[in-house]
Amino acid sequence: MPSERLIRAIDLARSGHKTAAREILEDIVRAEPTNEAAWLWLADTQPDDAARLRVLREAQKHLPRSVNIAKALGIINARLASAPSPPPPPQEPVSPPPPPPRPA
Repeated sequence: MPSERLIRAIDLARSGHKTAAREILEDIVRAEPTNEAAWLWLADTQPDDAARLRVLREAQKHLPRSVNIAKALGIINARLASAPSPPPPPQEPVSPPPPPPRPA
């Protein structure tokens, strides 16, 4: 049965308070590094897929046989692989074009 703190964190995450949930979940996984549910919810509270991937990779170190963590990693990896790459930065500084000449 999940602890009261885990239930509170899940309730916070579900109601959109992901930062508050993340703080509780980080404490839980520090104290209980094999708490699979806490790791999965911690990944869910991350702001983007890159951060979710980092959390799930850390979780996999503590729970290498977890099917759920492996499944979540597969989903995030697939999403990241199919995401379009950002455009490369410009080679030269971009400046606005000069104003048109004034009529005489």
